[in-house]
Amino acid sequence: MQLAQKLPWTVRFLSEWWPQMSLSSVLHLRDYEIRNTKGGAVEGAVLSLNMRSPVRGEVSLREVGSDMHTFTEVFREQVYGCVLDQVKECSTVIDLGANIGLAALYFAAHYPSCRLFTVEPHPGTYQMLTRNLGDLIREARCRTLKAAVWKDETTLVGDFDEPEHYSAFAMREATSASGDELQTVGLSMPAIIAESGFDTIDILKVDIEGAEVELFKGDVSWLSRVRCIAIEFHADSRAASEFDGLMQQYGFRVIDNGPHTVLAIREPNCVATLASN
Repeated sequence: MQLAQKLPWTVRFLSEWWPQMSLSSVLHLRDYEIRNTKGGAVEGAVLSLNMRSPVRGEVSLREVGSDMHTFTEVFREQVYGCVLDQVKECSTVIDLGANIGLAALYFAAHYPSCRLFTVEPHPGTYQMLTRNLGDLIREARCRTLKAAVWKDETTLVGDFDEPEHYSAFAMREATSASGDELQTVGLSMPAIIAESGFDTIDILKVDIEGAEVELFKGDVSWLSRVRCIAIEFHADSRAASEFDGLMQQYGFRVIDNGPHTVLAIREPNCVATLASN
């Protein structure tokens, strides 16, 4: 048995997290984990952590819901580290399904001169997004949009009221039967790019709980303006969206990076060809 496995849980916890945040934040996180294990997480309570790696500054997470899972994926497991390996320089990022802003913070820290445009439909999550990205917003490096991506402009509804759906909720088009369900706007990708003000997108991060099928419907000529796509698929959305065929058509090389993120990198010699068409 390794030495780390023999150490008391608190000591192991401290050793794992201390390189990434201040000691007081590690202790706050430990206390939260103990309370959460016993069912003591508080609805509406926010845990603030002072990070020093892989981002610097304060990050806020809701105690109830999926924020802690997202935090672990992005900052501890670094599921977007594969993007950093492939994209050495980046000026523009569009984040579809930006959640509470952790992936945006991750990219902003690694690419200190990049500009970001984040899109998130969930009202409560959008509030956390603007809170976490506050410094970047004030520095005019980041703009946010409360909306969802869809094949065209429409009105959408989703399961906005349940904490367990903070990050894993599906959007659908509103109908006369939608009643009092909370609604949000759905925008096409060309409309989102226009809102961003970016001529080209170096990194397009996509985590939109199945709506990737809608993203790739209709006119997809906007793909010629994208350099790298980092996408998480849900259920059969990869096949349903005909993603791999589209990527080949638009000159991307697809790289599978395990169960979370699939990358599509535009081959350099294809950029000039598409741009001249």
